Amino acid sequence: MFLLRFAAVIMKLPQAAPSLSNVTIDQKGTCINFASGGSAILPASSVAMGAPNAFTFDQQVTQYEGFAVDVIYEYGVDQALLILNDAIYQLNLGTIDLLAYFTKPNYAATVGPLNTFLDSLAAEYLRMVERLYSQGARKVVVFGIGPISKTPLGRFLSSKMIPDAGIKWCAAIDSAVRQLNGKLSNMVKRLNADSGLDQMHASLQLVYADVYGAVTDITRNPTKYGFTDVKNACCGGGKFGAEFLCGHSKSKTCRSVSKNLFWNGMQFTEAGNKKLFSLFFGGSSFVKPFSVQRLCKLLIPGVPY
Repeated sequence: MFLLRFAAVIMKLPQAAPSLSNVTIDQKGTCINFASGGSAILPASSVAMGAPNAFTFDQQVTQYEGFAVDVIYEYGVDQALLILNDAIYQLNLGTIDLLAYFTKPNYAATVGPLNTFLDSLAAEYLRMVERLYSQGARKVVVFGIGPISKTPLGRFLSSKMIPDAGIKWCAAIDSAVRQLNGKLSNMVKRLNADSGLDQMHASLQLVYADVYGAVTDITRNPTKYGFTDVKNACCGGGKFGAEFLCGHSKSKTCRSVSKNLFWNGMQFTEAGNKKLFSLFFGGSSFVKPFSVQRLCKLLIPGVPY
């Protein structure tokens, strides 16, 4: 959630309200967080990872569709168009799906070969973007998936295997990450090329944030980014701080949180999120076709500014 949180600070907007909280109409017209812990692109992925109650991508989009109707009803068509069309939509899913495939053999067996699985993820992702577009979304940031083998959880999981197996597992899961990222990046390019006023996705503009490339660069050059620890979880226990969850009786919290890239087994610290935000918002080689800041300032044709 680093983009929404830090972008809100820069734009002097209130922080996003959780979608399931007692949301006011003013909050619906400003910023809403539909994220759910353990959520995945495919419902079965969350179930396989032990999070059957997590809201899937489909369910989150369904929630948004309900909010969009409320905004139109409460604000009127013109103001609702301004709110919905000019908003920034952050999409960040896929990690849970790949973890499920590479850590739950029974699940992998049910979804078929990796190529088929990745195609199904990309197809579902596109379907959700299409639904968002049909309900007013015009400015979308698609976040790629980071290198799972470089997370504390990934390091811990591979460390439990015999060396050769661990190396192969890391290579395989990161290869799958890159393949899915490639599909998402290509989706962004295709939709952007189809966004002319006389085309199917008129006025739609997407930005692709290369989380994989950014995190890889940070882990290779930690001091360049102000970090001293890019391997261990700041809050957790055991090997790489990922053997026991944050809050477990055997977990500990690091002394210098601002010097750690990861807060827990998979999530970044505040400092890590800020650094990634600066790369994507201000502009860098890790965001295409242009920065999120430029996307925010983009004027959408037909919107009553």
